[in-house]
Parts: sequence; structure tokens; C-alpha cells
Amino acid sequence: MTYQSGSISDTQKAALAARLTEIMIQMEGSADTFGGRSFAWVIYDEIKHGDWWAGGRTDAQYVAPPGKFLVDVRIPEGYMNAAYKDEVQMGVNSALMDVLGASGEARAGGSAQVVIQEITEDNWAAAGKTISLANMQVRLAFLRRRSALRGYARTSPPRRDSSALPDIPAIPAGCCRQMREPA
Repeated sequence: MTYQSGSISDTQKAALAARLTEIMIQMEGSADTFGGRSFAWVIYDEIKHGDWWAGGRTDAQYVAPPGKFLVDVRIPEGYMNAAYKDEVQMGVNSALMDVLGASGEARAGGSAQVVIQEITEDNWAAAGKTISLANMQVRLAFLRRRSALRGYARTSPPRRDSSALPDIPAIPAGCCRQMREPA
């Protein structure tokens, strides 16, 4: 998240990071696991006064409360439909307004932009392995099967705040590389 210097305190950063992490966990299908949380990053990038212009000015003339914020959400291409993206964008905006005390203010959030970037297949990797939507689906299916075999199956569906969040679609047989269980 990019913000202007002095716009957010360390306490607010911590509260916002907690809220944004929960949004990311939810958007990943309630993947509240070590792996899910290890990919739920919140990075703050502070811009000094005079380096962020809105409407051709550096003052607050064209800035809505609580200030200028740019939130970058990165996902694998094709992971979210339009309704899902709307929900994530509304959730991020709501978290910002709540944590920064701007909820209910006129024009609140008008200068807080949420940009969802879809990373094309084969352009994202961790631990030297490509992260792809297909591999994520295979891994999720594997974890669900392993959990069921170990008796960890959920007795209720994953927590979701809205029916707009889609289930991960089924993968056609043979469409992607198989992932192996970690040692």
C-alpha cells in the first residue's frame, strides 16, 4: 500500500495489516494455513510530501478523506470474476475507512484507489516454482483430500461474507503439472 508521509500511524498500520490479511485469506478461499498466511503480504510504501500530486497539486485540494492511498492487489490471471473483484475492492476500502476513522464522511474513500493486477501464467514464482492458477487448484484439491483422510474435514463450509465469492472451479483432467506432497 502506498501512502503519503504522515497519513497513517504505526498503530493504524498494524490494525490495517490485520484487516487486509483477513481479506486476503478470505479471497484465497479461507486458506487460513501457514501457506495461505505466508502469501498474505502487506507492504507499506511511504511517499514524502511533494512527491504525490492530485489534480496538479500537492495539497489536499482534490483529495477526499482520509487521504491518498494506493492499494495494489496481485492475483493469478483469471482467479477472480468481476463480482469477486468488486467485493475485494469494497473490503479493502472499508478496512481503510474504518481503521483511519473516515467511515461515514462525505466523499470518504474517493482518493483511496484499489488496483487488482492479474499476473499472467508463468510470471510468478516462489521457492523456484511457478505459481499458477492450475497449480493452486491442484494443491488445494490435494490439501482437501489429505485433510479429509486425516479426519480434519470441515463440518461447515468455509467462512464467507458474501455469496459473490466463487468456489474454485474444477480442473479438467491432465491440464496441468501434478504437485507432489511436501516431504
